Amino acid sequence: MYKCDAQSFHSQNDSKSLAHHEAVDKAVEYIGKNYRSRISLESIVADMFFSKGYFRQLFRSIIGMSVTDYIQKTRIDEAIRLISTTDRTIFEIAGECGFADVKFFYKTFKKITGKTPKEYRQKLTKQKETAQ
Repeated sequence: MYKCDAQSFHSQNDSKSLAHHEAVDKAVEYIGKNYRSRISLESIVADMFFSKGYFRQLFRSIIGMSVTDYIQKTRIDEAIRLISTTDRTIFEIAGECGFADVKFFYKTFKKITGKTPKEYRQKLTKQKETAQ
């Protein structure tokens, strides 16, 4: 007869939790490597034994945001880096960061930063000028 004791129960839950965190870590790594391309939830969970719905909930519970929001934030973080360190056009940066639609890039950038990419660059330029 199977007997469940508290220690056995906790170690099973700990290993399940560890597996969940490892799966989310794997997804975060995948997004970090592929944010320039089209990313689907199917491509993220392809090698995992989770349904898309379950993984969506799992990701949100561990990371604190949806998979889609995390992908967009990753792309905008890279756009901020490129705006800050290069003279590339906003159009070029949008494409390099995985945005096929520049209008959507502007909308997402403003939603996350509170400024359009152009306003953000202008603010940086003014800060550099006053620092000199």
